Amino acid sequence: MKLDAISLEALAEIRRYPALLARLSQVGVESGSQQWAARELLGDVLEEALPADGDSSTFARLLEDGEIAAANKFHDLAGFGKRERMRITTRRSACQQQLQQVRRRVMGLQLLLKGTEEGSLIERGERIRKLEEDEQARELRPGWVIRRLREEETYLEEVIANEIHVIQQEYQGLIESSQNTQNRDLAQALQRLGQLLRSRENLPTARKMLHLARRAKDGTLSRDDLKSLHHAGHFRQRVVRPWVDFDLNGVPDAAGIARQFRQPKSFPEIDSPAVRDEAIALFEALSVRRSRLDVEASAEQLFKFLGLNGDLSRPVRSRRGALYTIEFGTPRVASFRSSRFGSGIQLIIPSKASPSTIAELLNQAPDDCFPIVYYPGRLNRSLMEQLRLADDVAHFDNYDLLRLCEAPLEQRELGFQQVILPRSPFHAVKPWQLGGPVSAEMFKGRRAVIESLKDEKGSTVLFSGRMMGKSSILDRIYRDIESDTTHPLHRAIKISNSRAQLFRALTNELADLLPPAEAKRVKAKVDRIEDTSAQSPAQKGELEAQRLNLIGKVLDTFFEQDGARLWILIDEADRFAADDARKPRDHSIAWLLRDREFNHPGRLRVVFAGFQTIHNQVISENGAFANWFGIKQLSTLEDSDARALIVEPFADFAFSFASEAGVDRILEFTGGHPLLIQEVCARLMERTQARRTGSLEDEVITIEAGDVEVVCRDDQLRDRLHQVLSLNLNENPRLKLMVYLILYSCGTGSESTLRLEDFSLASLKAELLKWYGEQFNDYFDEKNIGALIARLKALGLIRSHGARYEFVNQTFARMLLESPTFEQTLEELLSYVTDPVQGQHRRFVTLPNEHLERVTHNRESEEKQNLLFIGLPETRGDYIAKKLFGQADSGGEDYREAEALNYSVDTRVFLLSGAQCESVEDVRAVLKRELKETRKTLSLADFMVKNNLETLVITQADKLAESGALLDISRSLNERDRYVFAFGGAPLARAYVGRLFAENFDTIRLERLRAADIVRWGHRFLPQEEDHAIIFDDHCSRDVRRATGGYLPLVREFAEFVRRNHQTAREYLPSPEDVKKFEKVRQNETIRQALLSELSPVEAEFIGGFYRFAAAEDLWAFERELVENLVLPHLREALGLDAGAMRDALEVLQLLDLIGRVTEEGARLVQLDMEGPLARLYGAGEAL
Repeated sequence: MKLDAISLEALAEIRRYPALLARLSQVGVESGSQQWAARELLGDVLEEALPADGDSSTFARLLEDGEIAAANKFHDLAGFGKRERMRITTRRSACQQQLQQVRRRVMGLQLLLKGTEEGSLIERGERIRKLEEDEQARELRPGWVIRRLREEETYLEEVIANEIHVIQQEYQGLIESSQNTQNRDLAQALQRLGQLLRSRENLPTARKMLHLARRAKDGTLSRDDLKSLHHAGHFRQRVVRPWVDFDLNGVPDAAGIARQFRQPKSFPEIDSPAVRDEAIALFEALSVRRSRLDVEASAEQLFKFLGLNGDLSRPVRSRRGALYTIEFGTPRVASFRSSRFGSGIQLIIPSKASPSTIAELLNQAPDDCFPIVYYPGRLNRSLMEQLRLADDVAHFDNYDLLRLCEAPLEQRELGFQQVILPRSPFHAVKPWQLGGPVSAEMFKGRRAVIESLKDEKGSTVLFSGRMMGKSSILDRIYRDIESDTTHPLHRAIKISNSRAQLFRALTNELADLLPPAEAKRVKAKVDRIEDTSAQSPAQKGELEAQRLNLIGKVLDTFFEQDGARLWILIDEADRFAADDARKPRDHSIAWLLRDREFNHPGRLRVVFAGFQTIHNQVISENGAFANWFGIKQLSTLEDSDARALIVEPFADFAFSFASEAGVDRILEFTGGHPLLIQEVCARLMERTQARRTGSLEDEVITIEAGDVEVVCRDDQLRDRLHQVLSLNLNENPRLKLMVYLILYSCGTGSESTLRLEDFSLASLKAELLKWYGEQFNDYFDEKNIGALIARLKALGLIRSHGARYEFVNQTFARMLLESPTFEQTLEELLSYVTDPVQGQHRRFVTLPNEHLERVTHNRESEEKQNLLFIGLPETRGDYIAKKLFGQADSGGEDYREAEALNYSVDTRVFLLSGAQCESVEDVRAVLKRELKETRKTLSLADFMVKNNLETLVITQADKLAESGALLDISRSLNERDRYVFAFGGAPLARAYVGRLFAENFDTIRLERLRAADIVRWGHRFLPQEEDHAIIFDDHCSRDVRRATGGYLPLVREFAEFVRRNHQTAREYLPSPEDVKKFEKVRQNETIRQALLSELSPVEAEFIGGFYRFAAAEDLWAFERELVENLVLPHLREALGLDAGAMRDALEVLQLLDLIGRVTEEGARLVQLDMEGPLARLYGAGEAL
């Protein structure tokens, strides 16, 4: 399109700009410009013409009216030449990159001025926020947005400069007024303030230090002030100076460096004679003579100089050089522990400084090793690329060793790691862990907690909110004890993810402390006295006593050794605590261990770690935990430990924070939560790592406040923060309601006395009473408000300062308060607390709660029916049958659920597996064998009557249904007032649709999981022997429900996917990113195998055709009449299927819950899931 073809009507709104119209007309006549040129010119002129606060929607409308909207999208480049396309793409990329840089700088400046209450700053902050949120402006008017942001940047820089000037003036005044005083606190504050004023990045810290200086002058410093002033964090920084600060003196090689060291005036920073002699010996050994390096002599000197551990006598030699296995005494990352790589860390020393030599040695290195290449010379970027070392292989050269000469011997190993870490493949050495117990290298602080738990009569229970580091602390205690070679009889055992039945895991761990023969006998006895479902309650009680007796004997045997001491560490103990509390004292493992610890002071120490359940047991009035040594609450990290967790790993990887402002922002965003700190730092390091080019100048990357602010504004990271911190509330609706009520009161306006950062218990009560009035007691007992606040404090969500409280993480609090669904969630919580029955999870996985009434009603009704429980494979039909109708294990949550129905202890029900049965006679034979019946003439019904059995429950009944035997069984039993319950899949559904519907049968669907069910049953989706727990919270479960459709086989597949990708995490909360990755890697074959494997060819063709029809028509809910009159005729014509067969297929698919069946406003609807896995499968054109 020519520019002169743009309609003048489209420019009606800007007719008041005659210069603009003249310019457009002139260019349109003179030029044959194409669309992109017209768009660029029109955009530039409009950006100049429109006012600074102009609405970008006006701009967009003008372009659309001008019929050049297609040119706004740069991917629509049809009809342009190659050069034109390159110009458009290049300009677009450069513009967006420039926009990101300006945004980062503005964010950094805003962070430096955070907390300033000046009205103009607040107004400009609101203007910047609108620019940030205006995606249309960033897309259509990037140049205009850049100019506006630069204006704001200039203004903010002026404000900062003025504030620094004011601080400097007051700083000079304080110096002059304190010259004749001996105020050490003031002198310390002024010294630090002078250092901070050298950079504007230090403005927030300088502001705080000026405040301390004022208080020091007045003599009003508090204890916290003194701590901030005199005990500033001294974190480990980089041992080696960066290249840009180092004087290379033009030295060409190792021999030249050795000669330089012999000159007294060279390298003045290295003034120790011993160190200089050591350096001379090192570089002489590394000197290349006759084009070859003495590899053995070089290795010996390198090991000695760097303080490395390893065996010099067993290298892998070749004519090209040698490979030496090394170990770090104090590794800086978990990857540098020798156990992480099968063949360890390999130091590669070539005999020549040539690409072919190094390449051949790298090829000789095992695939499962971590190689580190020494280059006998000086590397530069081009040489590194030639040697293929730039991004893939850790490396160092003579100049790195020269820099390490400045470090004392005890720090050289650390310095050496800091040299090679930034040059290592990041995926292999990244320090951050996003789940599970952290490695020893990343563990910070908690020493007081650890010593308290290790000490005699220390706390018995370690309690905290989710993912606060309980497992890491138990791991640390275990490593401390087991690595203490001075006390070989001080032993520890650690049980992770302990389940309700702790006996087997505990006894086997204890047995491993004994001699092998004795251990074998103990483990054999463990197998003999395990519970089975066939045992009577009396037998179970007797075995319980035997198990406790066995544990006691094993402990006695261990303590027969003089000086023996034992720590028993039990992680994730909530389920165990809840189950054990219901047992009598003589059957309780907790009481046994408690009594043993009291009877063996100083010899036995037992520590449990858990969440809310075990906390409740400790504060209860009876039980073992309430009469032990109390509870240790684990809060967020101390400020100094949190800062070390941030600063030190970044220093190891050659990143430096420009000021404390960036670190302060991370702490503010995370609230000191250890997992969230690691997630933020991982995202920040990945972002800033992209700046590293490998040149000497960018060896150390500076992280500015703007870099941190960009990461903290990332939507995915903010969602993750919300997800992790919400875990502590989702399991207790009353606590969650209290948080929402506090937030509501904080946000109700200026009349409220509550603030997120400052509220009291009295003001909270007053606000709630004022808000609720007479209805207050419908929701709360006023006396219990203090207890609820105490629970929130124990969970680390709020903290106290005297009689005042504040939210630990105000970012999280504001996210909840500013959420568009805040009031809706509050109303739902109010409804739930007053009527908790609504919204309950299912009590038996895929069996809807409303169908439980049908089971019990069938037993009590005079008009009994046979029941068919129908579901897809792996929907836990056998599990449900066992828990409802089998002899459930005494105790445990499953028993309590079944006991509530009074079915699991009902002797009138007989449960059998029909997996190997195809006829009535097969079932009769099983019944005869199990009931030990000797008479041969009794029929199946006679067996039931003689043994007083009313209901025969058959799992895996598909073969019986296909053969017709299930119908014969039902008729035979019904004649004697006996009934059959059968569990099965597609064959059972087809049998019902074909014949059984006309008989005395009714069906119960084992349905897809809802989000609440995934939360409740998530911990059951992995095999019970796995030492791995997955937490499904409300947020995650909704994502999983969408991705899997709620089909249990796919939810189990997702859980297995998470386990494979996070094997080091004993407890992991899946993130939205995990769900996205699962959707991306999941194969269509997985969906077909999980959901469609039992379908007949007609059923498979029908469901595929039905979904394709729904996608084509964008119609997902059909009345049955519409299915008959529209869908079936279309599929009959398209697929050639018989109408009757399709109706049967529809019924089968609805019984399997592959096609929904709902009732809405009196109409029965056929419902397809437009976002589920089947829609994606068939939407991608997949056919069976």
